[in-house]
Amino acid sequence: MKTLYAVIVPDHNITIVRAQSEEEAFDLYARENINDPFFLEEVESMAVNASLMEKFFHDEKGSMFDDYKVVPDRLSQFSEEERQRYEDSWIRKNIRAFWSDRPRFAEEYIEEWEKSKRDENYTPLYTTEFLVDTYKRLAKMDNFYEDFKIVPIDETKTIQELHGFD
Repeated sequence: MKTLYAVIVPDHNITIVRAQSEEEAFDLYARENINDPFFLEEVESMAVNASLMEKFFHDEKGSMFDDYKVVPDRLSQFSEEERQRYEDSWIRKNIRAFWSDRPRFAEEYIEEWEKSKRDENYTPLYTTEFLVDTYKRLAKMDNFYEDFKIVPIDETKTIQELHGFD
């Protein structure tokens, strides 16, 4: 039997969905929100300081740039070409770790990143499945939607009971 779920995104909205499970409710919600401009900017931008890509721009010692996009001392010893290879290697490794359970999505992101490196005006084109999966991953991270939650709604309660006015 399907249940009503409230998908709560503070400062954004509350959406009600009918689903078999919380996971299905999350899937339905994500599928309906993959065209959200905030989300699309997060996944389509390859800026290393203001997008999903930022999560991958680090090595085992920390970020590969500071707040002013200055290269840390530990990387300044490399030639430009060596540093680029080093950074690209870590970015690929971090992308694959982020989607470790869905390697095809890691490869999809890497392919789009590579295209955007060749053409700065390129806008990545992702599959719907990739976008739904990535939306769900980001929604679960506190820095994307603070206090995001999905809660079942007890349909036997009246509106007054739900608001605490019984």
